Amino acid sequence: MNTKFSAPQQLQHTGFEDYELLDSGNFFRLERFGKNVIKRYDPTLIYKAHPKRTEIDIAAKFATGKSGELSWNVNEKFNEDWKVQYLPSVKHSKDRKPLVFELGISGSKNIGLFPEQASHWQWLAHKIATAQHEVNVLNLFGHTGAASLVAAWAGAKVCHVDSSQAAINWAKRNQTLSDLTKAPIRWIKDDCTTFVKREIKRDRVYDAVILDPPAFGRDAKGRTFKFEKDIAELLGLVKQVVSPHPSFFIMNSYATGLSENVTKNLVADQWPQAKIEYGELTLREKESYGRFVSCNTFARFAFNE
Repeated sequence: MNTKFSAPQQLQHTGFEDYELLDSGNFFRLERFGKNVIKRYDPTLIYKAHPKRTEIDIAAKFATGKSGELSWNVNEKFNEDWKVQYLPSVKHSKDRKPLVFELGISGSKNIGLFPEQASHWQWLAHKIATAQHEVNVLNLFGHTGAASLVAAWAGAKVCHVDSSQAAINWAKRNQTLSDLTKAPIRWIKDDCTTFVKREIKRDRVYDAVILDPPAFGRDAKGRTFKFEKDIAELLGLVKQVVSPHPSFFIMNSYATGLSENVTKNLVADQWPQAKIEYGELTLREKESYGRFVSCNTFARFAFNE
């Protein structure tokens, strides 16, 4: 193998003024998303939180209730009109409208956006905006559409695939809020592995791929995806839908217990000539002595580098 690796990196969320990690520790994150400050349970944060932060700031908390199960507790400070804005920093971006993402409380701690992904949003927006041709992006496990909308905002054609109709509906609302209803985005409800197999048969290819699989997922038909069991096959399939003149590739891993080197090596198995950046996506506390919260591992590369 002739793969070239950068040193492992800790990428921080950047250019996302509507988000702040205010504190972490004692099994919780304290975060500001736009108008709301929320507190969410995180079993990995076993160290101490800062004592200066108090519950008075919190509009909603995801924690263990009287029944012993994790659930949301919302108070009168919670602003129901919950949206955040994000503006990538690329050429002429100051003349463009920011992207707008709707947030909401559901049955889990997920609120519809993962702020650590802003590191990827900025990177891919730059790659697309500076490309010599229109970039055709495949976003697998696209969730509520943040990466798809950033790509479309930067000038790409996008095929967004997710097995959840609720997530796709949410993504379409974000598309409307971001004034991108005329952007060339295909919204596909399907199992990602099944979809890629169909694309191979159709001889359809893409210039860039964003792969954001869960550690474990199940679609409406009961089909499951387990990262440790299924990711190698999916990567092999994805390689077959990459165009002859590709732009970039991004993969995230949320599988606990698997290191950043595993993520890197999985990608290097398929693209042994690539110069791969890898490491962790992190969130840095606003007021601390430099503490970071690790969110997931990643591997990414640009094909022309």
